[in-house]
Amino acid sequence: MSTFEIALLLHIVAAIAFFAGLLLAAAASHTAARRLDPVEISVLLSLARLGALIVAIGWVAVLALGLWLVELTEREPSEAWLSWSMALLIVALLFSALGGRSQRRARKVAAQAADEGAPPVEEIIAMLRDPLARAASTIAALASVAILVLMVWRPGA
Repeated sequence: MSTFEIALLLHIVAAIAFFAGLLLAAAASHTAARRLDPVEISVLLSLARLGALIVAIGWVAVLALGLWLVELTEREPSEAWLSWSMALLIVALLFSALGGRSQRRARKVAAQAADEGAPPVEEIIAMLRDPLARAASTIAALASVAILVLMVWRPGA
C-alpha cells in the first residue's frame, strides 16, 4: 500500500467519522426536541454532544489528511474545488458552533431540571426549536454535503 493510498484511506475514514458525528448530533437533537421528560432530554443532548465531539475530531482529521493529500498529489491548494472545499469546511465548523449554542444551554437547563425535579420543559423545548440555531445547523449540514460533492466530483481536476 502506497503512502497516497494510506492517506486517502485515512481521509475517507475521517470523512465518515465527520458525517457520522453530524448524523448522531442531528438525530439526538431532533429527538430531544420532541421529548417532555428533562432526564430524557438531558441524555439525548449528551448524545448530541458526543456527536459534536466526533464532528470536531473528524473535522481536524479531514483537514489535516486533505492537506497531506494535496501535498502528495502535488496539487495547488488554490485549485477552485480545493479552495471551495476548505472554505465550506470552515463555514460548516462556524455554523455548527453557532447552532450548537442553544443546545448546550438546553442540555444544562435540562440537567438542572432533572436534578431539581421541577422541569421547565417549555423553556428547554424553546431552546431546542430556536429557528436561528436550526438554520445555522442546517447551513452547516448543507456545507458539509457540498464538500462531499466537491470531493467526489472534483470539477476541473
